[in-house]
Amino acid sequence: MTISAGLMMTHSAQAQLIPLSGVSASETASQAYDGWGAAASSPTTFASGPSVGSAGTGGVEVQSSSGNGFGGSYFDLGSGATLLNPGDTQVTLTFTVNGTASQYIWIGVPLNLNDGSANEGWGGVYSGSGNGGNPANAVWNGNTASITYALNSAEITAIKGGSDTLYGFNTGVDPAVAPANYDITFNSLDFTAVPEPATTSLFGLSAAGLLALRRRK
Repeated sequence: MTISAGLMMTHSAQAQLIPLSGVSASETASQAYDGWGAAASSPTTFASGPSVGSAGTGGVEVQSSSGNGFGGSYFDLGSGATLLNPGDTQVTLTFTVNGTASQYIWIGVPLNLNDGSANEGWGGVYSGSGNGGNPANAVWNGNTASITYALNSAEITAIKGGSDTLYGFNTGVDPAVAPANYDITFNSLDFTAVPEPATTSLFGLSAAGLLALRRRK
């Protein structure tokens, strides 16, 4: 039981959730580009805080009123800049569709990290909610989607050095098939560690042993 609990605590300690509700909406708007820019004919609007978006999910809410709404922005973490845990090996971007998720049939949500070292970027193209074309790393739970990316070896090496800080990131929306007036809230980034195979096996053995012990009692 002690071994099992210890393993659970170790994995839990490595998870690093970064809520986006503290990101300044004004900073986000001033650094928007293309269809999100202030110079666009129908500029995108932003709101931030712990209760914005559908059902108050919190984060940075992006509302586009332009015809196609393609665009993006740099999200500055400011005082929320985060020292990444040496064990981090993957990152998950979570966002919520404020509306009918089934209307978001095919959209892209790119992600590019700014940690001052081996910057990482992904195209982030995926299918919408209920679409059979969703890749394995994009999971929908109702109106909320989570996309998980494996960090590359250069990024992992920088993180393992123990002094790699995430200052911000770029993301946006490429709405190939989505409502013209879309509304999305970017909720969080979550850095986690993928358990080593040996650790996973040890955890399984510990759990099996605990179960056997309970049956004997």
